[in-house]
Amino acid sequence: MARTKVSGSTTTSKKRGHDDTETASSTSKRSKISKTNDSNSATTRQKTKQTRGVRWKKGVDAGTVSTIDDENDASSVTSEDGVDASDGDGDDDDKDDDEINESSMAITGYQGRIGAAYFEPETGILFLLEDTQDSHHFDLTSMLFEQVKPDVLLASSRADERLIGKCQIYGDESSARFSVRPHREFVPERGNDRLLSLRILNQFEPLADLDYSETASCSTGTFGAQNAYDFMRRRQEAQGGDPTLKLWKASIRARNFSASNSPLCLSAVGALLEHLIRVGAATDLEGQDIGGLDVRSIEMVVLNQVMQINADALCSLQVFASEGHASMHSDKMKEGLSLFGILDHTRTKLGRARLKQWLLRPSLDMDIITSRHDALSCFLAADNLVAVDAMQAHLRGIKNIPRTLGTLRSGRGGLKEWTSLVKFTFHVTMLREAVGELSLANNIDVVQKIVSVIDVARFNEMGTIVNETIDWEASMNEGRVSVRHNIDPELDEKKRVYDGLDTFLAKVALRVADSVSPDIANHLNVNYLPQLGYLITTPIQEGWLSQADIPTVGGWQFQVRLDCFDWTMGADSSIAILVFNRQAYFKNQDMQDLDLHIGDLRSIITGREIEIMHALQERVMEYEDAMKASCDACSELDCLLSLTTASRIYDFVRPHMTTENMLEIINGRHPLQELCEDTFVPNSCYIVGGCGTNVAEGVDTSDEEDVQQDTEESQKHQKRSIVVCTGPNACGKSVYLKQNALIPLMAQVGWSAWDTTAATIGIVDRIFTRIQTQESVGKTQSAFMIDLAQVSLALRNCTERSLIVLDEFGKGTLPSDGAGMLCGVLHHLLSKGTACPKVIATTHFHEIFSNNLLDMSLSISFLHMQVIISTESGRLSYSENFDDGDSEQEEVATKRALDHFTFLYSVAPGLSLGSHAAHCALLNGVPPRIVRRAGHVTELLLKHELTILLDEKMTEQEEKELEEAEQVTRKFCTLDLDPGQDHANVREQLAAVLGRMAHRDA
Repeated sequence: MARTKVSGSTTTSKKRGHDDTETASSTSKRSKISKTNDSNSATTRQKTKQTRGVRWKKGVDAGTVSTIDDENDASSVTSEDGVDASDGDGDDDDKDDDEINESSMAITGYQGRIGAAYFEPETGILFLLEDTQDSHHFDLTSMLFEQVKPDVLLASSRADERLIGKCQIYGDESSARFSVRPHREFVPERGNDRLLSLRILNQFEPLADLDYSETASCSTGTFGAQNAYDFMRRRQEAQGGDPTLKLWKASIRARNFSASNSPLCLSAVGALLEHLIRVGAATDLEGQDIGGLDVRSIEMVVLNQVMQINADALCSLQVFASEGHASMHSDKMKEGLSLFGILDHTRTKLGRARLKQWLLRPSLDMDIITSRHDALSCFLAADNLVAVDAMQAHLRGIKNIPRTLGTLRSGRGGLKEWTSLVKFTFHVTMLREAVGELSLANNIDVVQKIVSVIDVARFNEMGTIVNETIDWEASMNEGRVSVRHNIDPELDEKKRVYDGLDTFLAKVALRVADSVSPDIANHLNVNYLPQLGYLITTPIQEGWLSQADIPTVGGWQFQVRLDCFDWTMGADSSIAILVFNRQAYFKNQDMQDLDLHIGDLRSIITGREIEIMHALQERVMEYEDAMKASCDACSELDCLLSLTTASRIYDFVRPHMTTENMLEIINGRHPLQELCEDTFVPNSCYIVGGCGTNVAEGVDTSDEEDVQQDTEESQKHQKRSIVVCTGPNACGKSVYLKQNALIPLMAQVGWSAWDTTAATIGIVDRIFTRIQTQESVGKTQSAFMIDLAQVSLALRNCTERSLIVLDEFGKGTLPSDGAGMLCGVLHHLLSKGTACPKVIATTHFHEIFSNNLLDMSLSISFLHMQVIISTESGRLSYSENFDDGDSEQEEVATKRALDHFTFLYSVAPGLSLGSHAAHCALLNGVPPRIVRRAGHVTELLLKHELTILLDEKMTEQEEKELEEAEQVTRKFCTLDLDPGQDHANVREQLAAVLGRMAHRDA
């Protein structure tokens, strides 16, 4: 009997054209099964099929054949680069979340009014900023950019030139891409039409359910197509029915967002939505239109409910700090030493994004702040430690479900998305159970929210439906979503026939081989290729150079020629060898009968499974609102648990929030500085806003009894809106400023909680800083101009509840001018009276106090950082308030006798007019000779005796060197040098002139 080869194949790959597998037949003839890959589905991993005894082999597509299987495309589970993205257990579900999602913003403005819209792809929320009046400097626009931080910024070509310039500055200073779009894209009517076309506004009714058993009649053993008209009717009903009625309903819902009376906002919405469509954000399979945008919610931007803090303040306070990744093979950025870095213990992507938004936009709502504090108090209780750990463990299993649902709705969902859904139902159910174990949590808002939105019964039902429909093991092996048995009887029958196709094709190959010559029968195969059907294949013989050279055998019809690489076993059957394989494919009457009676099994099975999965998807979408609400509640819980973890690690203390305009901190700490030092000295602070002074009339708006000399006992009870801190260099003044700005920010984010109260904090609506000057080649301003811009922003926008932090303002220019600028700023803020903001400032301009440039009776608290001074006599002294007539002499005497000093980093009332700059220079390696000279000049400067420097005499050594230099110069001037003189003679004469110098050097 002739030796034959038998093969069959299924469509599984997008970029590879041909994969072969081998199995042994029950007969003496060898059977080979080649798996041919599809050009429309994504690449899948090669798995070993134990049940069929198949060993997979990779092939190379020669480009001579292209098979198409659209049905497989919707169920593929692979990435675009051909690497399998499904691991079966869903542990890598967060990989797609690491992709950079670009947030986009469109803005326009005329005559001082602005309107904007921006889209956050992470949450799928479209934010609208209704038409708002902005200042001449567009401070509101700058604040909006700094809080939203869009990656793409669009502006109208007819917008205000100053607004376009502000957008250009933001684009230059950040990594955002700024583009000026034509005015025709910023049309209110067009924006209104596009807004009404969004699915969230015009889709009301749920999609119609499809029954698993709903199939078309089949008389030939294959599944027929469903009724197209019935399908379109159901689809139209699902999309809202009559378009006119749908538009009317959408317009009613749009009125809830107050955008109908904001033409600038609608103009920005139109440009933004057009940009999202243009860049391919639409993912609906119907087409790249407005209905395909995955907009899950529309919200209005409310700026009066969040703290305004600009990019300079965020950078100066180290709220965020991005740094390059340590790996040289990665260009990603990671969070460095920052407030966000130590607070971020979130377990979900949505939670991390939400925590970042909390830090960018701290709340001003007292109810929200108190609710967060109460939640942290509950979670930090000792009785709840086990429940908190359980909640965090289950939060880790909750993925970005809104994005997963959007992927499923678009038809691109695969095994990973379905796995995420099943995991979500399990973990959210367990999370609900863990929340129920909390003690004293009945009045905690986030707990009540979790209990109300997580319906355990519904989620269990959804998880059961998905789990009972999908065959997880088969899906992993086949690289696509596969349906379980006993879901559809006809599908089970087709799979049974497909599974037995190997043996059947082996028998068919035997019968075909009996009817041909032995030279062809020895290498004859029978293959099944999806969409091409059943084919006879044989290796191309020598001399078959073209189709005309291929002989016709027994009525065979030539179909196609395929060149590929194949694996074969070596002579010792232990080594696999890669060989070049060239095959010719034919059809005869037997193959045509197989096409007719058995049919394209792979395509039929795939198509039916797609129908079943589509019906399952529609069933799952019934739970969409419940899942999104649960994800929102879980992200909030994740943020609060993250703050709980940080509170437990760093021993944060719950502040007492008050409606009064005050800031009282007892033993405050800097959350970052104490991580970098072995010991950290806490300091207190007390400021009351709105206690300014009408400088022009000399009236102090603070209590009369508060106008007195600063003492340690009385300062705590003095109502002062401005604090001026002095002290030596490197004594901790900047850290003191930063910690007092960070503490109210952390409190309004949702600071940590213990049972004791160590701070009383009133709501701070804005934080302005002049701490760090961010210079850049791209900025045309000097360092002092940048400082002035920061202070100018604070003066224009501060309120009585604002906090302004000034660290050595004015140091970038002449000392006299800088001191005058600082005094002018403080006087201006005091002149606001009851509108005076809270101000903390440091300075080294001691002439302000020595020359009485700043009235000590004003509503200002004067503090200094303490230093211990050890003199040669062993006497210890503390830095004091030098405000008497002998302050200069005492400072000089102290400098002469000083041999050691110690920073206490502790704040005390009064002034300290000693900078100790010389000792700081010595500590940092400046040569002692320079330091001594600097100390000598400083001493003369304090005595107003700078003229002594002009009368200083030289030392004996300097006088001797000068005399020798004078003698050499006189001898050189007496030389009579001739241009034509011999060089040797010139050298001898010069040597005689320099003889004494050379002798001295020797």
